Amino acid sequence: MHTLPHSGSKANDKKIIQTHLIDEITAKLGVRAIMGLDSKGNLYELSLNGAESEALVEDIAKSKAEGGSSIFLDALRNTYSKLLFRPQDSHVDEWTIILQHWALAMQAGLVMRGTPAEMATHRLSFALNARMYVLKKGMLNKDTLVWYDWQLYSVFPVIFYIIGSLRAICQEGMEAIQKSNNSLQRHGNNGANAGRKPNLTIVALKEYMATKLARLLSPAQWLWRQQLLKFMGHWHEQFELAEGLKKQGNVGDWETQQVPEYREFTTMSAVYIRLATLFWLKKARRADAERVQCGEPPKRHYFEMLQEVKAYYAPVKCEQDGSVYAYPQPEQLRRVQNARKERWAKLSKLMYQPVCAAHTGPKGTAAERAEWD
Repeated sequence: MHTLPHSGSKANDKKIIQTHLIDEITAKLGVRAIMGLDSKGNLYELSLNGAESEALVEDIAKSKAEGGSSIFLDALRNTYSKLLFRPQDSHVDEWTIILQHWALAMQAGLVMRGTPAEMATHRLSFALNARMYVLKKGMLNKDTLVWYDWQLYSVFPVIFYIIGSLRAICQEGMEAIQKSNNSLQRHGNNGANAGRKPNLTIVALKEYMATKLARLLSPAQWLWRQQLLKFMGHWHEQFELAEGLKKQGNVGDWETQQVPEYREFTTMSAVYIRLATLFWLKKARRADAERVQCGEPPKRHYFEMLQEVKAYYAPVKCEQDGSVYAYPQPEQLRRVQNARKERWAKLSKLMYQPVCAAHTGPKGTAAERAEWD
């Protein structure tokens, strides 16, 4: 695809290529020109940086999705059409399939992070699409195959299986590893050997080293900084998402929105609970007063309600003897709650027994009444 046909006039051909292919891709993809024209009208390739290459990969891969389209492939078709070439003669449809396999392989190969299941899917996608790219390209024209294609067919799937990402074996990966090595060596002893010593006199060098020593972090400060950087690195995707939402205005003010609502909820809940408790207590007392007026003994429901609450939340045995405090806080809460439930199950039969006129508590044995009180 390094040569394009002619529509009749070489000057017109150059204008069509420049306008409908090079300028179109450059403007819409936001990349530099991926090819140029010499004085004779021949095409020559231009280099793209990493971000531009990934933009091209993403653009071509979109055409594989249902209803998707590619700026690059559409511009190529339009250019051939303007040059008065038929689709079957330009082979754009065949090259579309070839480049789609190439783009999908590159997408899978450039993934750096993922779960084991996700990386297994990416490995399979890379191996299948990389080999299909080479096969389709060879079927169209075997003379277009180069050394890189055969490496992509045979060696790279194996390397990807071992290492996990093409980024780890490219210049970007090499620089990242070198940076990690430098960071390990420089910060392994709190940055004491960071930087080169200046060419100074003995006196000035001693002053310089004393100043440098004074600026060193304490072991606790250094450890805190390292842990903070590790935390920030682990959660950087969430922080970037939050920053993006802030720029879009899709955020809420915690102090003016969430805090007042939470305080309103807790306040109204406390008011409701207190009012409901007073309501039921007064209702129970009124019912007892009406029974007394009719010459019947009072049932004292309000007394039973208070005693139920008291009985449930009274200290249990493990709290009284202190044995529960030998466990961590979550285990303490669990044991206390279980003990309350067990005691409540035993007391539930006594709580609702008939109450005599001189009632001071539920009926039962002396031991049961003592445990209930």
